[in-house]
Amino acid sequence: MHLVEEFWKEFEQLLEKLQTDDGVRECDFRGFQFPESFLGLAFQKPVNFCWAVFAEVASFKATEFSESVDFSHSRFQALAEFQSVSFKGDLRLCNAVFSGAVFFRDTVFEGSSVFSKSIFTLGAHFDNVEFCGTVQFQEITAAERLEFLVSRFRTGVDFSGAQLGGKLDWIDVNCEGEANFEDAVFDGGAAFINVVFDCDARFSRAVLKAGVSFFENRFEGIADFTAVEMARLVHFHNECERRPFRAGLYMRRLRIGHEAEVIMERVNLDGASFLDSNIERVNFRDVRWHQTRRGAFFFGRGRRALCDEFVCLEFEKVAENYRQLVLNYERKRDYEGAEDFHVGEMEMRRRGIGSGTTSRWRGFVREWCNGYACYRILSGYGTNYWQALLVLLLMVVGLSGAFLLCGFVEGSGEQKRVIEYELVPDQEHRPTPIGALIGDYAHSTLFTLSILAFRSSGFYEPLGGWSLLLGYITRVMLSGQIALVLFAIRRRFRR
Repeated sequence: MHLVEEFWKEFEQLLEKLQTDDGVRECDFRGFQFPESFLGLAFQKPVNFCWAVFAEVASFKATEFSESVDFSHSRFQALAEFQSVSFKGDLRLCNAVFSGAVFFRDTVFEGSSVFSKSIFTLGAHFDNVEFCGTVQFQEITAAERLEFLVSRFRTGVDFSGAQLGGKLDWIDVNCEGEANFEDAVFDGGAAFINVVFDCDARFSRAVLKAGVSFFENRFEGIADFTAVEMARLVHFHNECERRPFRAGLYMRRLRIGHEAEVIMERVNLDGASFLDSNIERVNFRDVRWHQTRRGAFFFGRGRRALCDEFVCLEFEKVAENYRQLVLNYERKRDYEGAEDFHVGEMEMRRRGIGSGTTSRWRGFVREWCNGYACYRILSGYGTNYWQALLVLLLMVVGLSGAFLLCGFVEGSGEQKRVIEYELVPDQEHRPTPIGALIGDYAHSTLFTLSILAFRSSGFYEPLGGWSLLLGYITRVMLSGQIALVLFAIRRRFRR
């Protein structure tokens, strides 16, 4: 004990001499071995603790560093405590080794803070701290819990390549700059609770080997989870009204393991992109998708959709995501949602046909002159029975008018009467009174409907070859459209 007191007495004398000597630019304590902590000291010049060894408890409580301080390659062999410390200059703790627990409480980092490649053996705790400059935790190794509570990053933070063996906790954190977790490995899981990301949050290529939860967070910038590997539970939960992903959510090329479970609960996915990801197994609970506008009468209500449908030209990839969502929603018997995504899939396939040409006009023609376009017009891709009924009615109206022009025979026996009209009256076709025209049109409508019986009624007969051909066409068109009506009704009300 006496030796320790002597050490600190001599250390304080050396510190005073270094700080009062105008010829000394920094306080150099490289390689020093400190037996115990020092409290409440004030360092007015840059301090160099590189390769220093702190064999006992290292407590810097209420210490003030007016200039930069460098702990690079230092070794803290016991508890390291930085409580109410003021770092007014840059802090370097890269390649440091913490064998004991580390505590930063009520601490302000006014300059940049570099913790890159440091090793935290028994965990690190940042409670009520504020980082005013850039913060780097690149390639750190944390064997135990690493937590940030009620903390603030004014210019962002970089955890790229970090090896997090323990759990990472971000609770009530405000990150005003970019948060970078690219290539980080979460072996012990993570919890991001009530975090505000004012800029982009990047998790690209991160490996989530344990459970990770994102509860009540807000992403003002892009939330990028591209190529993230998920091995266990990954849970997103937010109130939909808050719209947590303001600038978009990228979950492209996800690698979801066989034992993984991905839950998106009460999350607004208006700007979410899942290209090249298999989202068939993702559990979507009460989420809010992008909502299309209500269309004209033919195309009725708005529907749930992926934002990629309107911004992405890779139609096949978007269609693949829609097909996965159809299977996903059908599995949980949400058939209305499955119908919305079925429509989206068909739309992508229709538009994909017109994308193979550089000519805008030719692309438009190919986009609307194909089987998918016909399916859309006739029944809304088999999902809108009201639209299918309307098309059936229009077919009957149009074909009835066509039979008036092609001609047919009405009546039986000696009371047969030929009904045939011309668009332009001539000597054989005089203008017909409105009452007679309505009566003939009614007969033409009955003749059209009678064709569906697939046998001659005996009361109406075709007149000539064109009328007979039109009868065959009518039989095919009306039969097919009635089938689409029944299919749409079954699809809507299936259980």
